[in-house]
Amino acid sequence: MVYQLGRGVTAVTLQKDTVDVARQHALQLFAIDLRLRIFREREIQAFFLGYPTLMKYINWLYSFIHIPGTIFFLVYLYCFCITRHRITHQPEERVG
Repeated sequence: MVYQLGRGVTAVTLQKDTVDVARQHALQLFAIDLRLRIFREREIQAFFLGYPTLMKYINWLYSFIHIPGTIFFLVYLYCFCITRHRITHQPEERVG
């Protein structure tokens, strides 16, 4: 539900220039990959498209690791940040 809400807010508030900037950045990365001769996406996609069963299991594995892994990491990070940097105050002694 939160994901869908985020998508809805993005769809309503997204400006045209945001998409243009993102597209320009993607084309710049593509050009860098070609210049460095590290663009291998076509070969990788062609390999996996030849093995649809393998692709199905890799997608399944990704979905069952990525989402719970992200949730686990966020919970861990929250707990780590809350407990690690806590300033402990000791009660002051009152002279009475």
